[in-house]
Amino acid sequence: MLSRREFLRGMLAGGTLLLAGERVFAASGRTLYCPILMYHYVSTPPNTANATLRDLAVVPELFAAQLDHLAEQGYQTVTMTTLYRALLGEALLPAKPCVLTFDDGHWDAMAIATPNLLAREMVGTFYVVKNFIGAPDKLSWGHVQEMARLGMEIGCHSAAHVNLTQLTYRQQLDDIARASDAIAEHIDSYPRTFCYPFGLHNRSTRRILRQLGYQTAVTTSHSTLHHRENRLVLGRVRVRGGMSPEALVRLLT
Repeated sequence: MLSRREFLRGMLAGGTLLLAGERVFAASGRTLYCPILMYHYVSTPPNTANATLRDLAVVPELFAAQLDHLAEQGYQTVTMTTLYRALLGEALLPAKPCVLTFDDGHWDAMAIATPNLLAREMVGTFYVVKNFIGAPDKLSWGHVQEMARLGMEIGCHSAAHVNLTQLTYRQQLDDIARASDAIAEHIDSYPRTFCYPFGLHNRSTRRILRQLGYQTAVTTSHSTLHHRENRLVLGRVRVRGGMSPEALVRLLT
């Protein structure tokens, strides 16, 4: 394991360092600290919910408390686009940045998550699945359009939400391109950030994203440090159901 001195020496090789408390930021835009939080449901699961759903669901009261605690601890939300620009050295991040991401396009993204974010002048990145739009308990295109109008970032989570690594190159291209075009048609802006279904991807997936002009892509791996060379395989911090605001912040630090 690298010592702190060895770590700092390696970071200095890539650019000037800015120190903020115990965190290290690379001014060169090559390596940055910026937790990307991974949410799914922001609602109360039904009594019949299985263990997986309960683990993915954060009840509204707890979600609000998490947001308040993040703000109290000095965290400021940014979009994936802002993180991308910072990785290139074209933008500066707050001293304690974080990205709030929401997967799958559940109904509570508009009904609960977005109002809570707006009330605190925060922003989120919402990854929608084309074939889920309009399904029961999912967002409609009208919801997606309204969220974008309110300043939320809309990302792509594929068309069919299947394991892309089990598809051929052509099948992957068709799935991702169809989903991207549908989003662009409804919000007049081509999505630039992608979320891999189940966090799975291969060389073909990443090649397609580059061809389609995607700037970033997120996985389900855990990380709070990001490199511009790894912008298509960015790690996140999973937010589990029942996780206290204090426990969440400890994961980020």
